[in-house]
Amino acid sequence: SLAFEVLARPETHADPEVRSELVLGLAQASGAVGMAGGQQLDIEAEKPDSRHLHAASAVQMIQEMKTGALIRFAVDAGAILARAPAPARQALGAFGAALGIAFQLAL
Repeated sequence: SLAFEVLARPETHADPEVRSELVLGLAQASGAVGMAGGQQLDIEAEKPDSRHLHAASAVQMIQEMKTGALIRFAVDAGAILARAPAPARQALGAFGAALGIAFQLAL
């Protein structure tokens, strides 16, 4: 919760729209479609009847949702703060996703 507090503070950025976008990005990266959702699927994968979560595509999705989502957000946060144009944000998003996958593979 401290991360949300820091992102919402006026000292983080003068523009409240930028701060709002940062808070939304962190909420998505850490919530049901990000880290928390990936962790739930990871826990489900440990159950005996969870063979469908052992497929390579499911494992990759779980990894992308967990720390991958937070790494993507960390990269995107810099672009948000810098007010980077859409093409740069898309390129940085692809880089953040690749970095997240590399992190998971290195574990």
